Amino acid sequence: MRSSEQLSIGVLAAEFGLEAHVLRHWETEGLLEPVTRVGGKRRYDSSARARIRTILAAKEAGMTLAGIRSVFSTDSGHDRQAILSDQLALLEQRRSDLELSIAALEHLRVCQNSDFAKCPDFIAIAGAPA
Repeated sequence: MRSSEQLSIGVLAAEFGLEAHVLRHWETEGLLEPVTRVGGKRRYDSSARARIRTILAAKEAGMTLAGIRSVFSTDSGHDRQAILSDQLALLEQRRSDLELSIAALEHLRVCQNSDFAKCPDFIAIAGAPA
């Protein structure tokens, strides 16, 4: 793609498996902005791809659109680092919770106790603090 080439909202959305209304919503939320309009239709440049990848990754990490907007809109590196540090702490907690869930399910899969709720090994896993 030439750097001067512009993408329609439909083409850009399709590249990411999204519907065009998602990009319009992100525009309303202040996350994405077309570079121009041609005949009233939005046109994006290639930098929109990186922005969309960032939005999708942040959403996958559990960030809200408001949180993502805060990261995009702050001019302060310190503020951006604080927002992202908070999000990383939430992800670390999620990872810890998932690891506990995985351990419990792995044990249940092989547990020979007729009542797993009375199994000392399961109790030790399930009763472990998150």
